[in-house]
Amino acid sequence: MRKFFSLLAGLALSAALLILPASAAELPFSDVTADDWYSDSVAYVYENGLFLGTSETSFSPDATLSRAMLVTVLYRQAAPDTQTFDETPFTDTDALSEEFQTAIRWAYANNIVSGTSETTFNPDDAITREQLCTIIVNYMREYLELDLDAYLTELTFADRESISDWAADAVCIAANLGIVNGRADGDAYVFDPTASATRAEAAKVISVEYEAASAIQAGGTVETTGTGTSTGGTSTSGGTSSSGSSGSSGSSGTTTTTTYQITVDSSENGSIASSHSSAASGTTITLTATPDDGYVLDSVSVTDSDGAVSLTKADENQYTFTMPADAVTVSAAFAVDDYDADEAAAIAGYIETMLDNYETYISLGNLTDDDVKACADLLLGTMESALDDYNNGARLTRSYVTETYGSEISEFKSLYSALDSDQKTAFQICVLYLETLRHLEAICDFFGVDYSSIS
Repeated sequence: MRKFFSLLAGLALSAALLILPASAAELPFSDVTADDWYSDSVAYVYENGLFLGTSETSFSPDATLSRAMLVTVLYRQAAPDTQTFDETPFTDTDALSEEFQTAIRWAYANNIVSGTSETTFNPDDAITREQLCTIIVNYMREYLELDLDAYLTELTFADRESISDWAADAVCIAANLGIVNGRADGDAYVFDPTASATRAEAAKVISVEYEAASAIQAGGTVETTGTGTSTGGTSTSGGTSSSGSSGSSGSSGTTTTTTYQITVDSSENGSIASSHSSAASGTTITLTATPDDGYVLDSVSVTDSDGAVSLTKADENQYTFTMPADAVTVSAAFAVDDYDADEAAAIAGYIETMLDNYETYISLGNLTDDDVKACADLLLGTMESALDDYNNGARLTRSYVTETYGSEISEFKSLYSALDSDQKTAFQICVLYLETLRHLEAICDFFGVDYSSIS
């Protein structure tokens, strides 16, 4: 399956781990305020390099968006591994910038667009609302390879008969996903399919599309109960409700799931990214850390208003947690990489020798006490697991052993302390059979066990 926004190698997010800023207050645009219904979406597309301003201080939220620009925004969001694609049959795109031309070639190659005719794309035309839905849904289906059939129901917009046949399914899916909504027309709600989409609407569409795709990609669903109605701009985000003008994400005929903000603090000597910028309670969130050269991940924390949120280590630089019904803040710390590959290799070699000698010692019938054997089995079993990790690519360090096998080491110490003096002597004789004294001291130190306490 194609990479989701170039993300995740197991969900391996890299360049396209798109994170929503904490607020829109830091935007440079004088025409976007925190009270605008599209402010968070503009912050999202600007912060992640999907949209630029129309000037250093203007976003022009009410201006239209061209067909070429929409495709380019999706291309930036997808961040494909390759930038080389076959030529299109379009004869009206040669005057565009190289990025726009590449984006159109990418979209054509991935069945996201097909042009306005066999040889034209009309790149400068303002994107219409039904074209916007079609391209967005094609992107989700064809490029992200998401199954959207569950969101194909019956259109209820008052003007549904005016929606082009080729766009009807896409409009229905986009509405059910909360990506687009209707516009008030008296007592009815219409879709207005041929109206031009504004830059503000497009920003909102892109941000909601990302959230919906993230939820589906993670195995979740976007809960809806109907289409074709709108509250004129009420949206639910970050656990709060805000109102704006028509065209935002809320709808009175659609049941939406409340999502909570995920804020990622900036870090020195590395970065950490989240698979979601916001999520509903119960969603599994993946965090991926990227240390700078010469540094390693030292710690990761997630906190909500009640304190620390429990984390599960998925990989060396990857953690997961279950989203609470609260906004959370993610932080990471990085430390100088003092990994000693020679020491790790030496410890691995000592462990191999100990395991081989322990097998021989057991086969000779020299260890008959069950309690002593349980103690030795736990210690050697822990070391064998660490050796397997090392052979599978793990960086064998003291901190890795402590973090990964701390509970086993604590259990060993408890078992050993419960032995009587004769049993401890039997254990010590066994250990001395396994390796040289110098190597035993090095291994015990590496695993956080005081050798003098077991000798």
